[in-house]
Amino acid sequence: LNGVNPIDDSFTDQIGNKSVTIINELNALNFHAYYPMVLALFKIEATQKEFSTALSMIQRILLRNKIVGGGTNWLEKLFAQEASKIVQSRDIGDSIDYLNEHAITERLTDKKIQSAMESFDFSKDEKFAKALLRIIENTFNNSKERGDLLPTNSKIHLDHIMPQVPKDYSDWGCTSADDINFKNSLWQLGNLTLWYGPDN
Repeated sequence: LNGVNPIDDSFTDQIGNKSVTIINELNALNFHAYYPMVLALFKIEATQKEFSTALSMIQRILLRNKIVGGGTNWLEKLFAQEASKIVQSRDIGDSIDYLNEHAITERLTDKKIQSAMESFDFSKDEKFAKALLRIIENTFNNSKERGDLLPTNSKIHLDHIMPQVPKDYSDWGCTSADDINFKNSLWQLGNLTLWYGPDN
């Protein structure tokens, strides 16, 4: 299934806009290990709520795994295993609980994410930064989506709060572009924001 988009426009009514948005975003970030789960959900004719619940969990796992630099082999096995369980039981509840316990609670903990975020260099993956910032923005925007804003969208740009070339480095507590504090802060998520419109 690598490289194959499991979603066709005709399925939007079945799975809902939120699920389509999540799938499109995961595909834009080149995530593919989750495909067996999507096919299993189609197989059991899952409801929109079940699709949304499952895909939200899958998205959470995939994003966390990328932050910590985890490989995908374990996820491919995990998702294939749980997809098989879903088809056999025709229920997603146990699989969602297992994914949360095995992937989040045991492996991709908040503590590990926090530690990894302190050194994650978003200059090497701007699409990923866009995706995380969009999710954060929508979470704290009373769930009012701006729409299907994929990280590949050319109208969405990353902007730096502390400029890449400040007029006066001392305004930002730094001495120069070579200052270790400047280098460490420039591409951290907390110094990035989304800009909608022409590149500035």
